[in-house]
Amino acid sequence: MRPTFPFVLSTLLASCHSGPKTFDSNVTVERLDVVHRDNMGAPVSTDVSLVWASCVGAPRERLRGGQAFSSCIGKQTAAGATVPVKVLWEWDDHAHYDWHVIELAGCKVERVDDDDSSYDMVAECRPAKEHDAVVGFHCDRTPEGEMIQQCPWFRRE
Repeated sequence: MRPTFPFVLSTLLASCHSGPKTFDSNVTVERLDVVHRDNMGAPVSTDVSLVWASCVGAPRERLRGGQAFSSCIGKQTAAGATVPVKVLWEWDDHAHYDWHVIELAGCKVERVDDDDSSYDMVAECRPAKEHDAVVGFHCDRTPEGEMIQQCPWFRRE
């Protein structure tokens, strides 16, 4: 059986993804914690909690960096500071786009894809109302709308 042209064309289009892009933004460092030190007291791993203050809903991210990152970040920033960040947005192995912080306050961040200590909390929340009374809130975990306009690296598709 010979494949038809529309089938071949749709298969080719489905496998196309735009290439990686980098974005520059600013984040607020919420916490900066040295997790482990070597025998000489030098930091070996550091956790940094970030707030994407320029994005609606103030999404948060926590990342862990290794020795090179730890020795750099402690000299460059402290909790409460707003610092520049560079983000890589690319297609990943889970069949959607994902973002990775690749530089924070001038310090390179090594990517560790299977590190459970690094995570993000991105949600666009709004009040839920019944009979004109606020009874709670509703959060969308898939970023869209205003959040994507302000912070396009959160786009998953």
